[in-house]
Amino acid sequence: MKTYSSASFGTFALTGIKLLAVVVLLMSAPSAWAYMFFMRFNSFVTKGLVIYAMGYAVIFWASILALVIVPFLRNAYVRVPLVTLIIMSYAADRMYFDLTDFHLNLDSLWVVWFERGIGLTALPFYASQFFRSCWWVVGAGILMAFPPARNCSLRLRWSGIPLSALTLVSSVIPYTKGATQEFPPTFALPVMFEMVATTPMGSIEPGAVVEYGYTIRPFAKHIVVIVDESVRGDMLEINEPKLRNTPFLAQHKDRIINFGVAVAPSNCSFISRTILRLGLQPEDFGNSRLSRLKRPLIWKYAREAGFRTIMIDALDERKYFSPLESTFIDMYLPETTYPAYMRDGLVAERLVQLLKEDSPSFIYVNKFGTHFPYQFSYPPDLDDLLLPPENWTHEELLHMYNNAILWSVDGFFKKLLDRFQYDNVLLVYTSDHGQRLMDGKERKSHCTTPSEHTQAGEGLVPLIVSTGIPELEGRLRESAARLYNRGSGFDIFSTLLLAMGYNEQWVRTSSGPTLLDASANRKRYFLRSSPLAELIDKPSWFPAD
Repeated sequence: MKTYSSASFGTFALTGIKLLAVVVLLMSAPSAWAYMFFMRFNSFVTKGLVIYAMGYAVIFWASILALVIVPFLRNAYVRVPLVTLIIMSYAADRMYFDLTDFHLNLDSLWVVWFERGIGLTALPFYASQFFRSCWWVVGAGILMAFPPARNCSLRLRWSGIPLSALTLVSSVIPYTKGATQEFPPTFALPVMFEMVATTPMGSIEPGAVVEYGYTIRPFAKHIVVIVDESVRGDMLEINEPKLRNTPFLAQHKDRIINFGVAVAPSNCSFISRTILRLGLQPEDFGNSRLSRLKRPLIWKYAREAGFRTIMIDALDERKYFSPLESTFIDMYLPETTYPAYMRDGLVAERLVQLLKEDSPSFIYVNKFGTHFPYQFSYPPDLDDLLLPPENWTHEELLHMYNNAILWSVDGFFKKLLDRFQYDNVLLVYTSDHGQRLMDGKERKSHCTTPSEHTQAGEGLVPLIVSTGIPELEGRLRESAARLYNRGSGFDIFSTLLLAMGYNEQWVRTSSGPTLLDASANRKRYFLRSSPLAELIDKPSWFPAD
């Protein structure tokens, strides 16, 4: 009778456990892996690019085969780093999917990288989410990293398959500039992350000077533009009375000029904020990249008009500016050292003090706002909703979002309004983009790309003006009645120039319509998120009306 030694049993058990870990990863792998393969493979075949299709298939399935080979590589110096790479990429994609219902690709990685500052603020949230939903991935990785049994291990030459797959994936994605990126995230995410992390976010270097030949007669002593974060315009009580989340603003309607629900330039922060500072117009995107990026920044116009330039920053956004742009800001005032829910109140207090000073100033404010996860925008004791994101219902998500609006938006204005001299100040308030709020059922909050199902709510933002300047207030109130729910973020830049004292006809000709003369009958669109280079060369517009 044949007997088995304990060593034989141990070999069998170790091999079985390793195979089980691989099977669990593949069985739990997002169905999008199969979908992405067939989508890209069929697109090559449909275009008659059969050779491309076959090459793509070889690389894709070699990446899958690598998952089986890597745990059995004998050489620890190859096995352990590859397992670490695979597990980290797999876990990142899995957690992103649990939070958003979408899988990581080049576009979403670009967004995550840009907003990493907010991610650090919400680190406890993401850490708890990771341990709740991805701990088993780490466990599988530990098993895969164990040295394989001697008689079930693979010699070093077998590492050529996973290393070749990684090399090919790392070559194809950058070579095609992301046009072919549909590979298993285990090998695709590292190269896409490297592409995003090494792309200079502040690559826009508009060095143009202000070319203006008329007299400048400023209407305002202080001009303030407040750009909030992730505030959706149709989710404020002042625009939808049923919501009851901006009681202070609702009670002080006489202090504001409400343009209702406007449309942001884009559904993603970096693009929208870049457009707001450069004054780009929709028609500009039919021109070449260079002609658009030669525009002077808003800071230059302010300096030319005799204003000192000030930036109050609750988001640490300046780190994304180019070195050249930073030199145009006379005073940079960060408010990023306190917990997120405290920052907007501190910004309001700082702003009140600046508006009491004698020196004319142009003040650009980055509020912290209501960025996802929303519970970081208000104090912890304001809510006791502790369910993990994958279990949130639409109603629970709205509950948290309304709390964020009540604290971060209404609370901000409560600390600001009635505390400055209205007859020498123009204040313009908007948001960089709106929110999806589970429209279409998915949990992703904004920045959906052309390949995904963008929702109009991602581009809907508030637009509020407050001033007591006689030359502007009456005209703005008349325009707000005419443009109610018809405004656009593209109108803000030229409105600021007008308040700085630039000739009105010149402003309309050189920078586009202002809030005083924009057409109420136009169709409004916003740019869908995409890496900036692709966005500039191939803009994708989404209708908001």
